[in-house]
Formats: sequence, C-alpha cells, structure tokens
Amino acid sequence: MSNLQNGFLLDDETDVKTLLFEGEQDHLIPSTSRLLLESDVFLVTGRIIGHSFLNDGPRLVGLSPGIIHVLFGGDPKTATVTESDCADQDVREVIRM
Repeated sequence: MSNLQNGFLLDDETDVKTLLFEGEQDHLIPSTSRLLLESDVFLVTGRIIGHSFLNDGPRLVGLSPGIIHVLFGGDPKTATVTESDCADQDVREVIRM
C-alpha cells in the first residue's frame, strides 16, 4: 500500500518515482499520465485496494472525498469537488477567475 501512496520506482537507474495519485494531502486524485492510463496499472491498483479492503489490510488514505464518493457507488455527477481536488496549479488559477 505504501507504493500506491508514495510511488513506484520503475527505473532503478534514475531513482525517480512514478506517482499513481497526485495532489494535496487528503485530496489525492488519480494521475493523468498517458502512460499510466493506457496501461493496466490502475486496474491492478484497484484490485490491490479491493483486496486490502476485503482482508482488513492496510488502508489507502488521503484520497479526495469526491473520488471516495464515486468508488463507493455514488454518481459522479453528484460528487463534491473542491479546488483542493485539482492538482494542477494553472487550472486552479483559472477556477479562481
């Protein structure tokens, strides 16, 4: 679960971690990396989270309340999204305008 929250080392030579979730603490959202979206990484991530939940294992903490709402079967149209849920600072500035 630690790797899901803190990132994976996909290249040992560079020591750069690939983050699956980005943003502020307690407002993490899934990464929008094209590489991650086109692979099965998020499918595997969902299975890890589900397996951990079913077996009372370590919890994934810090997700955005809007993401949690949808994960538990809520309608995406009714999810409460705040400015803190936006990881991109440029988009935040546009929202403020």
